[in-house]
Amino acid sequence: KSIRKRPRRFSAKFIFEQLKELRNYRSTVRDIQLFGVGKVPNKKKFDYEVLVPPKVGSTITAYHRLACILHRGTVLAHNQAKGMFLIQFERESLGWDWVLDTEVASHGLPEILLPARGSSRSLNFESYFRGDLRNYQGSLSQG
Repeated sequence: KSIRKRPRRFSAKFIFEQLKELRNYRSTVRDIQLFGVGKVPNKKKFDYEVLVPPKVGSTITAYHRLACILHRGTVLAHNQAKGMFLIQFERESLGWDWVLDTEVASHGLPEILLPARGSSRSLNFESYFRGDLRNYQGSLSQG
């Protein structure tokens, strides 16, 4: 019998390539947020939606590295070059800390800086959910 070698699907090389793609994606998003949509090369190849980063003074949920918890806080500063936010956590014992932008979630409706390529829809969450609720109520009264 001859045994054919199959390509390893979950190899060290595969993981390295995936991490490289992730770093490139994050770098492109940060460049678009920092320099604007028109000044970033390879933007035409970028298929993903880019959100406006949380503004100074906004309320967010962030990961506190020392306490290993997610906690609510306020943005005090934003270092766009490093992709970090200075967060003042609500619990006094947590104090403040620099947090990576990948470990921050803003509250409320997101503001879109660059819509996804091929996406003709403009997102309006409030009207979407209002319409969805009306359809749901209408189906209850009919049944």
